[in-house]
Amino acid sequence: KGSVEIKINTHKGHARLACGSCGVNFQMSVSSLDDPIDVYHEWIDQCATIQKDDGGNSPTVMSRRAGSDDEEPFDGANDE
Repeated sequence: KGSVEIKINTHKGHARLACGSCGVNFQMSVSSLDDPIDVYHEWIDQCATIQKDDGGNSPTVMSRRAGSDDEEPFDGANDE
């Protein structure tokens, strides 16, 4: 609790971030070159973009990366 957990499945090309503090989930596409820190930074960047676009009035919570609605559900397997 209180930490961020990141699971990467490079075979399927998906990563999932889950925050133990606030319960936010974030999923994105990844390649074999991506590391957990890349997923974390993408999440932070997406949150900052949302807040900037909304003038800072929206929460920094998102369930999926923009444009990823066509992705299959992440199965939670971690291949690292």
